[in-house]
Amino acid sequence: MLEKNYKQTLAELIETVHWDIELTEGDEAFFSENGTTSPCAYESRSSPRMRARGRGILYYEEALRAFPRSSDPLGIYTMDFSKVGIGFVASRQFLPEEIVRIVLPTFWARLRITRCQRNNAQRYDSGGVLISWHEPSPDAFESLLVS
Repeated sequence: MLEKNYKQTLAELIETVHWDIELTEGDEAFFSENGTTSPCAYESRSSPRMRARGRGILYYEEALRAFPRSSDPLGIYTMDFSKVGIGFVASRQFLPEEIVRIVLPTFWARLRITRCQRNNAQRYDSGGVLISWHEPSPDAFESLLVS
């Protein structure tokens, strides 16, 4: 029962947020690219990554004081996962050290942003280190549903 409410709430949020991520011409296969990734020669990653593409919701938990952020949820596409972090695509720029919450169909997580690279005017490839990982629960939406 709880899982159904979680999935239903997430599905409703996914349908109501403004989706303005601009995938480029080379991204036709974005959602079909799943599986393990091979590290580049110049990368020094501590754990392997797994491509898993899907839609989710992100919202800020802690923004930097000099850069206030909206409390509105933002639609994101996941790119990849590792045991220590998550990579995602959004239409907004994130700053290192910001804390965000990502809500996905099978879990939700808190991340500390570590990187953000602009691809075009409406696409930023971002990533963060896991602070915490959680099973589906209403806690994922705690600050969004308080009115």
